[in-house]
Amino acid sequence: MLQPHLVVGSAFTIGDSLFTLFTFALLLVLIRIFAWKPLMNVMKEREEHIASEIDSAEESRSQAEKLLDEQREVLKQARVEAQTMIENAKQLGEKEREEIIKTSTFRIRTPKRRSEKRDRSRKRRGYFGSS
Repeated sequence: MLQPHLVVGSAFTIGDSLFTLFTFALLLVLIRIFAWKPLMNVMKEREEHIASEIDSAEESRSQAEKLLDEQREVLKQARVEAQTMIENAKQLGEKEREEIIKTSTFRIRTPKRRSEKRDRSRKRRGYFGSS
C-alpha cells in the first residue's frame, strides 16, 4: 500500500509550511546579498554619474553663456573702434583735401601773382611801350 505522506494531494502539514517559509526566507536573504545589493550599488553609481553629468552640463552651459556675453561685448567694442577709425579717417581726409586745395590754390595764385608783379614792374619800367 501507499503511504499517506508520499501521496500527492495529501494533507499539508505544519512542518512543510515551516520548511517552505524557511527556504523562502533563505532565498530572500540570498537574493538580497548576491543580487539586490550589487544592483542597488550599480543603480546608485548610475544616479551619481547622471547627477554629475547634469552638473557638468549646467556648468558648461553657464561658461558658454559667459563666453557668448564676452564675445558680444568684444564685438560691440570692435564696432565702436571701427566707427571711430572711420570718423578719424574722414576727418583726416577732409583735412588733407583742404590742405591740397590750399596748396593747389597757392600754386595757382603764386605764378599769377609773379606774372602780375612782373607785368607791373615792366609797365613801370616801360617795357610794354606807351599807349
